[in-house]
Amino acid sequence: MAKSRSASVKKKDSRKSAAPPPPPPVVKSVVTEEDLQQHVTAYAGAALLVVVSPLDAAATNAVVAAMEKLNGNRSALLAEVNIAVCYALPSTAPVCRSLGVTTVPFALSYSFGAVVAEVVGDNTEKMELLAKMAATQSAVKAAQMAEEEKQRQAAAAAAAAAAAESAEEVTTAS
Repeated sequence: MAKSRSASVKKKDSRKSAAPPPPPPVVKSVVTEEDLQQHVTAYAGAALLVVVSPLDAAATNAVVAAMEKLNGNRSALLAEVNIAVCYALPSTAPVCRSLGVTTVPFALSYSFGAVVAEVVGDNTEKMELLAKMAATQSAVKAAQMAEEEKQRQAAAAAAAAAAAESAEEVTTAS
């Protein structure tokens, strides 16, 4: 009996040492224009915003459930995508007006604050495709920005080296 007890203790220890997977990012709620800016338009990366109406419960439930499923089962491509939902209510009317929403469900994908694509309707596969398009475009833009920063730093280093060389020549000539 003592042997079986020590074996079970070892199993518990190995389970404790295994780290649980990180929780998925949450689906963010957009209620105000500040929320819209923080989670979508000013976000440095990809975002998917879905506007739904509680007046169409079936479509709203299907779309929100699909966004939660997408959030819970993110591929590596979608790991950094902000997923946000806005309910078309009188309190969110300024947000809906700023987005130009005329029909719900309505989905917009963004990359670094710029609209990539939009879709009207409850086709959740298209919404997932929009998120993938935005994520791809964001990855390309992030790579471009990194390359531009690298070039900027190289130019600054070259300018500093030229200035140091010029200062050395002036000192040597005196």
